[in-house]
Amino acid sequence: MPKRAGVTLAGHGEVVAFGCAGVVGFGRSGVAVIGCGEVLGFGRSEVVVFGCSGVAVIGCGEAVVFGRAEAVAFGCGEVFVFVFGCGEVLVAGRAGVALSGRGGVVVSERSPALLAGARPAD
Repeated sequence: MPKRAGVTLAGHGEVVAFGCAGVVGFGRSGVAVIGCGEVLGFGRSEVVVFGCSGVAVIGCGEAVVFGRAEAVAFGCGEVFVFVFGCGEVLVAGRAGVALSGRGGVVVSERSPALLAGARPAD
């Protein structure tokens, strides 16, 4: 698996864990999880997580980037929940699940994944 700056790429449900934010991620076809603002990983239903300043998701050809203290999510039928840094929460998808935690969290309907320090939202 390619590795760079503490980043591990995995696919088909494999787990990746690394980075200054203590990220853990799951994915169907490809997963990229990053520590401090670096971006890696591609696949049909890929997830890209930024550990330090925000969150972005790429799914089914849709791509969204973001600024500090902002988050966006896209996917094809899969549910993604993104929470980050300062406690702002964005929920995308059917499940309406919201979690929060310093450092961020990503949750998928099919493959749940939590970052270190995540907790259920109030």
